[in-house]
Amino acid sequence: MLNSEMVLEWLSVLADVSCEDYVSHISDTDNLEDILFQVNSRKDISLPPSLPVKSDQMIPVLREHFKDNVTLISLVLSHYYPTKYVYYRYSKLEEAIFEGLEILSEIRPEFTSLFPIGKTDFKRYLDLNKALLTFANEQWADLRWTEIRARILFFLYEGLGRLFSNNASPVSRYWIMGTREGYFGGLDGEDNEDGDEEDEEDGDEIEWSGRKEMREGDLVFMYRMSPRKAITALYQVTARPSFNPFSSWDGFWVDLKKVTDIEDITFEDMETDQVFSTWGLVRSHFQGVMTEPVSPVIYNRLLERVPLEVRQEYDLEPEEISDAKFSGKYASEAEFEEKIVEPLLKRLGFRYRAQFPCSFRIGSQYHTGRLDFEVSHEGRPLTIVESKVRIMGRRELRPAADQAKSYALLLGYPSFIVAAPEGLWVYSLNKSKERLEMEITPDKVNPSIPEIKELLLKLRDNV
Repeated sequence: MLNSEMVLEWLSVLADVSCEDYVSHISDTDNLEDILFQVNSRKDISLPPSLPVKSDQMIPVLREHFKDNVTLISLVLSHYYPTKYVYYRYSKLEEAIFEGLEILSEIRPEFTSLFPIGKTDFKRYLDLNKALLTFANEQWADLRWTEIRARILFFLYEGLGRLFSNNASPVSRYWIMGTREGYFGGLDGEDNEDGDEEDEEDGDEIEWSGRKEMREGDLVFMYRMSPRKAITALYQVTARPSFNPFSSWDGFWVDLKKVTDIEDITFEDMETDQVFSTWGLVRSHFQGVMTEPVSPVIYNRLLERVPLEVRQEYDLEPEEISDAKFSGKYASEAEFEEKIVEPLLKRLGFRYRAQFPCSFRIGSQYHTGRLDFEVSHEGRPLTIVESKVRIMGRRELRPAADQAKSYALLLGYPSFIVAAPEGLWVYSLNKSKERLEMEITPDKVNPSIPEIKELLLKLRDNV
């Protein structure tokens, strides 16, 4: 439950006392082309050969040159016109940022009717820019503009982005990171290709490009790409990822501490291994890999290569996997939904909306949530689906069913479904009473499609 006034007050105070890093980042942006290089994932990019002086003339030139990339355009505009344009870095925090702005719009009307920008919607960026300037000029009217810009960025990314991010169901506790030869030195405590040097002599503690879903304690296997082509070490995440809108890759950075070196698990080894050879990353030759979640099946196989004394010291145990067809094979809910749930809904002939946002007002407070799938048929609401990457037994099924039930009750749906690699559970809902109507093992889902469809339609029509 969130109270808009309390949220705004908390975020504003937090921005006042915690935005020093953003002030320093803004102060260090004199070399515009270097910052463009960083936010462009360290790929060479140049400014247009000739930029008009006036902003209204500069904008069309930038839009054409950067192909409407809002991150790059807003960075240049904020550099030349710091009091007129806010730098906006597109990131995986965007969904959370705009969810927060929607809630705050109750008391800050300038945030009304704002929509996620994506990578290239420049018009929506202008709408956000106007709203943020209106808010900031009132909220921090007595500050220097450098400090106002820093607070805006903190308010967006460390404030709204963190507060409204949904990390209740983490992607994974296990990750694979890939790095190319030019960055091997960072792992070994040597200068890397950018001239950066790690604090630790042997690379035992490093800061590395990460993912927002990472948590303290997560395990990370490091894969060195060409020419070595091998998994060489195991690290552990030591703090939540931080976000730097001026930095490279996706902007998320994470502190890692080396757990142990691993005898090289070479790409050739993995290609011929019965388990590793089924890994999508091996099939794709690790192309484009930065940081990806690791499924329980693959983690268990990797764990076999970790020295026994290390496993005992860190209490590393293999993940529990059932005999079900798909158990342990998916690294994230998103992967399971893409490969299993969405195809199932299509075969059922239903319309659906994935990651459907919803908010409920109770008195002066809001409760926000996001349905994995909102399902309808012939224009009428039908059911909701709560997906989980793993459900091992009734103890893990119960909280998943309770979560789905709460949303179904609030939205008035007559049924809900819990889906996991281990099975499918269909519940009816009558007032506040749920009943398990159908439980299906993965191997029986496809043959049961007519029965599932008939049941869901019957439950709706009987309301």
